[in-house]
Amino acid sequence: LDTDVVVKTDLAVELATRDLEGKAAGVAEDCSQKMLKYFNDMEAMKEDEFKRDLPLKLKAKGRSCVVNRGVVLVDTKRWAEANITGAIETLVKAHLSQKIGGPLWRAGVSQPPFLLTIVGRYVNLGAEFNVRGLGRGDIALEEVDYYKKKKVWSPYYDKFLRNCTYDCCPGCYGWALSPHIAPMARHAKILHFNGKLKPSGASQRSLASMQPPPLIMDKKEQAAREKRPLCSCGQTCVQECAALWWQYLPPE
Repeated sequence: LDTDVVVKTDLAVELATRDLEGKAAGVAEDCSQKMLKYFNDMEAMKEDEFKRDLPLKLKAKGRSCVVNRGVVLVDTKRWAEANITGAIETLVKAHLSQKIGGPLWRAGVSQPPFLLTIVGRYVNLGAEFNVRGLGRGDIALEEVDYYKKKKVWSPYYDKFLRNCTYDCCPGCYGWALSPHIAPMARHAKILHFNGKLKPSGASQRSLASMQPPPLIMDKKEQAAREKRPLCSCGQTCVQECAALWWQYLPPE
């Protein structure tokens, strides 16, 4: 578990006897994002010279679903047999070396090589075991479309979204939407506050439901709203994600 998670269930009951079906790991599959988000050129990783140094075969494709390493259930025996750690280390070295073909991915260090090696070697635990992005400032239109197709996105959430202007990811200004909204939060067994907007960096928040913003906002109000990720609490209810973090901390 990453340190920025809130566990809302008994993991011993939920996962201790979970059948991993001979796979090395159990993770929460997230098909609202695809592998191509992270990688410059996945074709380069199919070249013989590149593959020769890897201890395992990469099964990931550009349209493979993403998984987040913030919550991972590991069969240590299977993991070691597949030498997944060795493959991750090899990929990191290749990424950092221009002689081998790097850089291989656009952002991050550990998440992309984890993705490359884990695809085809995991069991899907279910999205509720890693409701991620609760520290993000924006959400991509593709993610919203995916949630709508899966019928987990309420039309009510659209009332809160605006084009991201102030607190967007690099390269996202003008086309990503803000604030980030987590439609699966109300079903979460593990809440994951990955992203730069950590709740620990904000003051304590109210659990009260938020009201949609006015159609026209001044710069100050919009900038403030972009820094407050929202979590679903019903079909017509959203609340600040930070409030879900703070309610589990002891009073000062």
